[in-house]
Amino acid sequence: MNGLKPLLKNDSFSALHNAVYQLSRKTKPLIQAELIELERKYRPHLDILINRYTETSKLGSDDEEHIWLAVHEYLEKLTYAYASAFRHPMPKIGFVLSAKVLLQRLDTLALLSKWYYLRYQPLPKRLWQEMHEVYVQAEEIKAITKVIDKPSFQSRYLQALLLDMLNRSNMLKSDIDMVDRWLKMWCQNLSLDTRYDENRHQCYVDLEEDAGARRIRELKPKASYRYWSTEYLTAILEGMRHQLDKGELPAVFGENIPIPRALRLIEQLLAEWSLKEYKRQRRNEEREEVSKIAQAVHGVLNVCQHVKNLMFANMASPSTEVHRIENGWIIENESKSGFGALVNAEFNLWLKPGCLIALDYELNPEMTVVGVVRNIQQKSGGDCYVGIEVLSHTPSYVRLQALPDKAIVLPDSKFFPALYLGTDEERDLPASVVMSHFDFASAGLYELRTQQSAHHVRLGEILDHQDDWIRVAAVLVPKSRNR
Repeated sequence: MNGLKPLLKNDSFSALHNAVYQLSRKTKPLIQAELIELERKYRPHLDILINRYTETSKLGSDDEEHIWLAVHEYLEKLTYAYASAFRHPMPKIGFVLSAKVLLQRLDTLALLSKWYYLRYQPLPKRLWQEMHEVYVQAEEIKAITKVIDKPSFQSRYLQALLLDMLNRSNMLKSDIDMVDRWLKMWCQNLSLDTRYDENRHQCYVDLEEDAGARRIRELKPKASYRYWSTEYLTAILEGMRHQLDKGELPAVFGENIPIPRALRLIEQLLAEWSLKEYKRQRRNEEREEVSKIAQAVHGVLNVCQHVKNLMFANMASPSTEVHRIENGWIIENESKSGFGALVNAEFNLWLKPGCLIALDYELNPEMTVVGVVRNIQQKSGGDCYVGIEVLSHTPSYVRLQALPDKAIVLPDSKFFPALYLGTDEERDLPASVVMSHFDFASAGLYELRTQQSAHHVRLGEILDHQDDWIRVAAVLVPKSRNR
């Protein structure tokens, strides 16, 4: 657990364990004011662990599990302690403290729900019902719009509702956390209404149901419904999309996220929050139900090596034996452009949206499919359902080397491994090259070598860019015209 050393030095784990011990006292449960103080004291340690969990792309599986369990235990105990404090007779407290306690209870419930989202797990029963009950209590004491503490009660509730609306199964942990931080800012300019206006409102929530927000389609208003508009959010997102279309990364991203990945995220948020652009995400073609066994290889360099091995008849593919137990997948449905598989989550802890994989069907091991994990849904019993977009059924192993180009100046380079994916006319996809993003210097002229021949290609538009790999459009250039 070397990755945990910085955290252990900050003693964040020990701090949360100490908090859990205090919250677990049965002889003298903490009263409301004490819970507020405890939360204030331990919040910095909680934030350290949450940031480490969401922002570290190469966090080991043991470290990830350790952090998730520590935070989950603390949030569950704190949630239960707040609920218990309201069930038992307590000294009368003033309006300000009552509002603070309710706001902090809501914040804890919202953090707990987000913690499940980061694990791609469904929320436990009654979690939303508890949030609704707290909101109703805040309405009863007229604390909804009063800024007792930042954020306001209404904006914190809307932040949780809007995050729940997203299809998080195709988002990275860091993306979920980043969007949550955006919502914390943006929701301060939104409001919940008790009366429905069909010209303004796009979303609603039913305070009597154990469920989150919904899109408004056909609606018969009820007293338990609360409504809001997303026009403010979509105006911001449309501005961000305009910047990205010009090749500029909006400052709100706060880090050097690749433009294609940022644009994909903004398009998703617009599709799910915008009245004009809302539509159900449908597959371009129907998938056929099947039941096939396949073996997976993941990571761009491993995938390149795997495809290379299959090119040589005298070389056995190492992945068939090495990965057979850990990465045995059951393909449940498939089409030419994608498939869905049931996977044992415990043996595939590396799984996350954006991961490059190669799959070999057990009955046809000499053929491999290269694809990218697009979404993950946690199932019961330790399994998860994985949605895969197929990049190519016929990938070719190649080697690339950057060449001098009038348009760019590159340092001396050596050949590096890559995959060449031919044109897909049915999906209107150009020929492209997949490689480690560390090897991609910039667009320009490259030499591409196969086992039998050498070519010149010009790499241009970035089609996809993930943590460890990049996919770039490639155009073959006649050698007589390469200058």
